[in-house]
Amino acid sequence: IVKGKSIPRPGTPESFKVLMRELQSLCLDIAVHKVETREDGTSRDTEVDLMADVNSRRTPSRPTYESIARDEELEEVED
Repeated sequence: IVKGKSIPRPGTPESFKVLMRELQSLCLDIAVHKVETREDGTSRDTEVDLMADVNSRRTPSRPTYESIARDEELEEVED
């Protein structure tokens, strides 16, 4: 853990990815789907590729360990 570095966004556990590959090797069609419901009540089903490279995705800004520690220090001072 390095101060000032972003807290990584949680992703799909590697063990789940291994399980999916094992089931696919047994000729089972395993896929993950995401259902999006629109405002008009219709829904859209899209397949999610869990094996895609996570590093290529743009991650939103997240709190850093340094900012969390600073918030805790402020709480202690206020008490």
